[in-house]
Amino acid sequence: MFHRVSSIQSLWMIFAVLSFSFALHDKSRADLIGYWPFDGDLLDDSGLGNDGTSYGNPIFDSNVPGVLGSGQSVAFDGSSLVSMTQNSGLPISVQPGFTVSMWVQGAAQGDRRIFSEGSSASNAPLFNLGTDNTGSTGAFDLFVRTDGNSTAANHHKSSIQVYDNTWHHIAFVDHGGNTQLYIDGVMEPVSLNYARGPMTLNTTTIGGILRATPGSYFTGNIDDVAIWNSLLTEENIASLVAGTSPASIVAPAPPLPPAPPQIGDVFQIDIDTHMLSDGTNVGPISTADGWVSLDATRGNGAAIREGALSFYIGSADGSLQRTTDQGAPNPNPLTADFVYDDGSAQAVIVYFGRAGDLPAGKWLVDIFTYDAQNDLGPQDLGFRTSGVETLISDAVMPNADGAAFSFVFESDGVSSYDVYLREHNDQDMTRINAVRLTYIPEPSTILLLSLGLGGLIAYGRRQ
Repeated sequence: MFHRVSSIQSLWMIFAVLSFSFALHDKSRADLIGYWPFDGDLLDDSGLGNDGTSYGNPIFDSNVPGVLGSGQSVAFDGSSLVSMTQNSGLPISVQPGFTVSMWVQGAAQGDRRIFSEGSSASNAPLFNLGTDNTGSTGAFDLFVRTDGNSTAANHHKSSIQVYDNTWHHIAFVDHGGNTQLYIDGVMEPVSLNYARGPMTLNTTTIGGILRATPGSYFTGNIDDVAIWNSLLTEENIASLVAGTSPASIVAPAPPLPPAPPQIGDVFQIDIDTHMLSDGTNVGPISTADGWVSLDATRGNGAAIREGALSFYIGSADGSLQRTTDQGAPNPNPLTADFVYDDGSAQAVIVYFGRAGDLPAGKWLVDIFTYDAQNDLGPQDLGFRTSGVETLISDAVMPNADGAAFSFVFESDGVSSYDVYLREHNDQDMTRINAVRLTYIPEPSTILLLSLGLGGLIAYGRRQ
């Protein structure tokens, strides 16, 4: 069938074809921030001009991953790195979400960096992907530190081995601190999540750290490095592992910054663990329906970001947390596993983001504590305002079926806030299974019992 096309339609068709043609030839992609094939030069093939500059003497090497077929990689000799021009889209680790992808070949080595972002003005802020800081394993190692010198990820290590003198593909996907690590397309089973904080960065490097001076040099080969300001999918990553060029990957749209909490928002955090009660790290995660899992297997620093808030685990005295399940005695996934810290005066803390993260207003906290295998006695419950404790109850008792205690505190919109449980029993045991945080309206419709603690009002049920 023939359709007559007007001259105006013809012009539109020509314009569409030309626009499509230009798009095909435009190397600048909104989601691909940098791509360095390392085939004889350090140029950024994304079209954004984030070209590399060598420090020391990295050399081009014909040793490349087999699936790439040909080309070159960069061989780092333990005293060199490549620094990327901060032309467009860098630093990447402060974006709402991003992905770093590369091929790596090297031996186990102590505290070396394959990808790093830092500051030439301060040694405090760092975002590092590298090797096991102890050098004792071939594990991938994540280290993150904020402007205030607060460690957000204290050498979170993979269980999958990366550095064994063979080529491996690494893809690190980060959505506001919620992470996924893929090694050769296989996702790391243990969470590397961290609570993101402010970082003022101005250097991006491969093979080492660049601050006022360079350091933490990697020894080995790195190839086909790419960075996106979006979250690559498992299918995207499988394509990279199969040898697809990063320039050919169609990545999802970049994620938007999270909206701040609104009145009525409810954050339900179920503290989970892979750690079984026999001490083996092989159990499955079991999360209550409608709740968000915080994989606390790692202990201190274990985190989950939900919306604009990062919830993470800590201890009042800095001691390591330990996690365990309770297995068959308690099938309730909400109270069947927990994070704990046993010992006199020991406390477990759940942080509600960082300073200024909680908008001003009243927040309802429901705390869950239970242990099917031990007869828990009373525990102290309180919250902290920028580290200053307010005790709410010294006799919180365990409850297998629901919240053991509930209270309301008022945020000033500036301070940091967290909730803690501390042992107050003969067994010296502390348990937190879950926390629910609700941004509530003014309490005109809620029955509240004043505790006479200034901005604190609380209500609770003791078992």
